[in-house]
Amino acid sequence: GPQIANQFTKMGKTKAVTLYCNNDYGSGLKDSFNAQFEANGGQVLDSVPYQATDQDFAAILTTVKSLDPDCIALCGTTTDGALIIKQARQMGIEAPIMGQPGLYSQNVIDIAGDASEGLLCSGVFVAAGADEKGQEFAYDQMYVLADAAERAMKENGGELTRQTLAEALKATEYEGVTGTVTFDDNGDWVRDYLTLTVKDGKYVLYEE
Repeated sequence: GPQIANQFTKMGKTKAVTLYCNNDYGSGLKDSFNAQFEANGGQVLDSVPYQATDQDFAAILTTVKSLDPDCIALCGTTTDGALIIKQARQMGIEAPIMGQPGLYSQNVIDIAGDASEGLLCSGVFVAAGADEKGQEFAYDQMYVLADAAERAMKENGGELTRQTLAEALKATEYEGVTGTVTFDDNGDWVRDYLTLTVKDGKYVLYEE
């Protein structure tokens, strides 16, 4: 959430609409984006929920178009996010759209097609032309997960579940290549993410 807000602020954007999947994950992202964007001096025109199983987003996108934001925070997952991006561009909504690492997926490009061009998302690694910083992020991410999984299994008699891994990640304090890695109460990586964009059908590092 905060990464998306800070990126939009850097780009000079001041009027956002937040689209969020109506579950704990989407609501958490929406809240953290809105708080940071407003702290940066921006205005959140509206926060619009949707269901992860929705396929047709015409109604909420009509609302977005009427509000005329200069940026859109997309707090959802891969498939719903891709459908929203595709339908938004088809409706003539041109404001930049940025989402969380879940939008860093070939599935997004496959579903959204040409509409994915210019999409922004946060991530810790970019495969295309990865620079040294990107490679170090990926190295740390791999070891953080392995370290958390090992601790979770040790505490739960060798069993690993999504819940026990999430709890172990929250308790993480790992000295990695790029410094100390910790997680906040929402389970978010406390660390600057990279901003990625889709250019010519591929994810690349976003350049200001």
